[in-house]
Amino acid sequence: SILNDLNIDTICFGAETDSITDFLTLAEFLNKEPAFFKNTLKNELKKGVSFPVARSSALLTETSLPDSSQELLSSPNNILGIEYCKALFALSSSIKPHIIKREGSGYNDTDISKSGHFASASAIRTVLLNPSKSALVSDISSFLPASSLELLDNDQNKQAFLSENDFSLLLHYQLLREMDFGFSSYSDVSEDLSNRIQNKVSSFTNWSDFALSLKSKELTYTRINRALTHILLGITNDKLLFAKSNHPLYLRILGFSKNASLLLSSIKHNSSIPLISKLADAKNSLSAASYAMLKTDIFASDVYRTVKTAKTGQNNPNEFKQSPILL
Repeated sequence: SILNDLNIDTICFGAETDSITDFLTLAEFLNKEPAFFKNTLKNELKKGVSFPVARSSALLTETSLPDSSQELLSSPNNILGIEYCKALFALSSSIKPHIIKREGSGYNDTDISKSGHFASASAIRTVLLNPSKSALVSDISSFLPASSLELLDNDQNKQAFLSENDFSLLLHYQLLREMDFGFSSYSDVSEDLSNRIQNKVSSFTNWSDFALSLKSKELTYTRINRALTHILLGITNDKLLFAKSNHPLYLRILGFSKNASLLLSSIKHNSSIPLISKLADAKNSLSAASYAMLKTDIFASDVYRTVKTAKTGQNNPNEFKQSPILL
């Protein structure tokens, strides 16, 4: 929606499969979602499998796709690419999608020594969480630009990397605070998941263990983490419904290149929504609804900043004091 409102003409995304025709065929089918497919999907879900697995089985049953398309329907970047194409159809967008085929290690591969020329983000993160400085330099230096390596090296020395467990106390507090009311008003939290959370709050130790205790065949670990994040940040169904029923209410520049002046000028000229370059001026240029959404964004940043400050002992500037990054 953001790119569409900017009148962008092309998007590129990475995927394990490089046939854009297959992506568009699947995306168009899923966008229409015929009744016979819905029924098959419902029957697959009744078997107790996760939604991605159920959808994959239903698609293979109800379309003419060969069994070899299983990878197209199950690989993480492919799934995301299909969703991009679905969104383009839903928006009746003129944006043309192009694929950059993924090379090197798989999406979830964590062994940096088997990465070949290209390491996965998961493998790089695994190394970064290792406190050994030598591991950082020797194991990932060939996979990153020198400038990125320097930034990561500095953060590793400061122990500034955050994981979900760094937010455990805040999440536990929020769960205890709202336990008597239930959590089904929060986005991605079903009545069943809300009941499971209420039943297990008393055994909470940390974020990751709690999320694993909530996992089931029907609910993926990723979905549960997203639900817990929504609870932590106060993102209710009402807030998300409002966001989904409208195009983006504003755009915010976080950084740009010195030679991007023509691009920025074009964006400002063609954009159908406000473009924020200075956060302090946002309240005067946005509607009340737009500014309320921006404040939710700022709140999320403040939560992150607070936890990082507590972990490192070094205060980090808030959103209002940070200017866009100029490269």
